Amino acid sequence: KNVTDLGWSSFSRLLCDTSSVNNTYLSNHTLLTIRSMYDSSEDIPVSVNVNGFMRLNKQDQYNAPICKILMSHSELDMTPFFQ
Repeated sequence: KNVTDLGWSSFSRLLCDTSSVNNTYLSNHTLLTIRSMYDSSEDIPVSVNVNGFMRLNKQDQYNAPICKILMSHSELDMTPFFQ
């Protein structure tokens, strides 16, 4: 029933792979919740990162990839987009 730190890290990478901008864009933007396989009505405590990424997915699946890219790749030069 408990998810290990390695397990949460894997979920986090699934929801927002920060290894490149393209991988972040191609990450999962449709996963909305994680439930226990033993009790489908029971929400399990979710790590902060995973919870944040799923909240973005719930709010707007269309803009979730953009938000994840901006949050995870601060090295991007956004200046050309504002000229």
